[in-house]
Amino acid sequence: MLQKLKAALNARLEELLSLLVDIVKCQMALRDRHGWWKFREIKGSFLVLSNLLGIELSI
Repeated sequence: MLQKLKAALNARLEELLSLLVDIVKCQMALRDRHGWWKFREIKGSFLVLSNLLGIELSI
């Protein structure tokens, strides 16, 4: 039971980390296109998500 739970949790973490990578790619594209104001808005959302996951990130 514990192994199944651990495997399911690891699968979800992999999905979330993949999503974080996509967010970084999008934020860089938006920064180039729309300037720093949009970048700051997305960066804030990204940092909130990373805090919820307990991951320390620097952007």
